[in-house]
Amino acid sequence: MIKVTNLTKKYGKKTAINNISFEIDDNDTVAIIGGNGSGKTTLVEILAGVLNKTSGDIEIKTKNEKNEIGIQFQEGNWPRGTTPNRVLKFYTNKEQDDWVEKLKDIFEIREFLKSDLNSLSGGQKQRFNAMLSILNKPEVVILDELITGLDLKMQLSLIEFFRNYQTENHSTLIFISHMPEEVELICHRLILLDKGEIVMDKLVKDVVKENGSVRNMLIDFYGKNK
Repeated sequence: MIKVTNLTKKYGKKTAINNISFEIDDNDTVAIIGGNGSGKTTLVEILAGVLNKTSGDIEIKTKNEKNEIGIQFQEGNWPRGTTPNRVLKFYTNKEQDDWVEKLKDIFEIREFLKSDLNSLSGGQKQRFNAMLSILNKPEVVILDELITGLDLKMQLSLIEFFRNYQTENHSTLIFISHMPEEVELICHRLILLDKGEIVMDKLVKDVVKENGSVRNMLIDFYGKNK
């Protein structure tokens, strides 16, 4: 369970997250959506412990005392010459683990295991970063723009993989997404952020029932808030 109470994040005089509160139940699948600058990435980086909050409280309870959270970043800066093989060996200390070997095939990273990470294409980095997020089977997984930059085949493959992963491992998935269709395919609930505030928190099925689709809801919302 994740409980956020009166969370605020400021950068100098700029407020990125403005006094928001919400809860996420165990095993839920939640989309955090909103326009550029709405506070999505700031919010999940605070949840993952990557970024410090300005004020408020965050409580994360998991079955594992380590409160293990996996996060997939859109970008990653690596020391020159760092390869996927080196990173995997560092994080797992068991490069030939069956789970790791399975992930190499699912995320199709074998072709660039010995390549410099900084030389990879955007899609290759995206696949590798997504793989790292679930390397140690965390109870909470945060995915930032999972399918951005991926071809349709890989998009569908990873969507199916994470749906099965969530079911089989009873994990909590949090998606940052600009893709309404991705939200409908994977998520049970959506939280819409605008200017650092929560302006909608609903079940996806209710949004679709009321608007026809998540895309229609967003078109209507941004049309009224130009």
